Amino acid sequence: MEAIETGLDICKARAIVMCFPPSSRSYNDQISAKFLSRKDRVKLRVIRIPSILRTHTSNLEKSRPGMLGYYYNRFRHFDTIVKNCLINDNITSIVNLGAGMDSKAYYIDGIQNVHYYEVDHPEVIAIKKEKIKSILGKLPDHISYVPVDFNKQDVKTELIKAGFNLKDKTLFICESVSPYLTENENKAIFELVGQSKSGSKFAFTYVKEELISGEGLTQKTLLFIHDTFVKKNKILVHGYNPDKIEEVFATNNLKTIEHIGFNELKYELNNIDSFGVGVADVERFILAEVNS
Repeated sequence: MEAIETGLDICKARAIVMCFPPSSRSYNDQISAKFLSRKDRVKLRVIRIPSILRTHTSNLEKSRPGMLGYYYNRFRHFDTIVKNCLINDNITSIVNLGAGMDSKAYYIDGIQNVHYYEVDHPEVIAIKKEKIKSILGKLPDHISYVPVDFNKQDVKTELIKAGFNLKDKTLFICESVSPYLTENENKAIFELVGQSKSGSKFAFTYVKEELISGEGLTQKTLLFIHDTFVKKNKILVHGYNPDKIEEVFATNNLKTIEHIGFNELKYELNNIDSFGVGVADVERFILAEVNS
């Protein structure tokens, strides 16, 4: 299934960043690599050798300019948002919409103190549970796995069946999911979040409309994404106009707090930038809050 392969590709990207020295990392994800095949884990051990890491990073940058830097900033920013919400916002629930093989629920400090809902296609959830049991020995008590087919089922209904309460102050995560959903499926997510408790947060990414249409694209990585995932595989289907998306949020009772491209984030890339890594403008990020 395409969603499972995509999730494992993200695990590889997260694991590659973990190959850099501790001073160069933005997170301490010891889980993602364990999702991978034995063959891929052996490759990662080789990549950790400094000279090979430099060569591997250089080759990635030549073939997909800015992709590694985009991942680095994206992973770091979402981890920062989760940590800030845990510390400062008194959230009691986290809902990860399209969680895939994401590992945040398993390594961020303090996350076991909130109820975490991992929402994804039934086939993805089944594989995820098997892998987590294999890695940890059991499924964590603080996590509920919610199988949902976004094309056929109502997300809110399935979440409530799983024990979620709209009165809980919640952080909703929708990380690199919206391009795979239709406009109506995205609207259903916006409506769900907008109906939740006042002060709840929504961390959301989207691609620009031109990544879907192909109009005006010149950057090598963006052209690759369009040709491969829009034209050939036909799995990316929806983008937004950055000048209009805040209006869409506002109509769903969501106040935009931050709206930025991952290439605009001012994170220092630590020692990674010494490898010549840039940051491609693949997605934009919005942090919003549910109005009172």
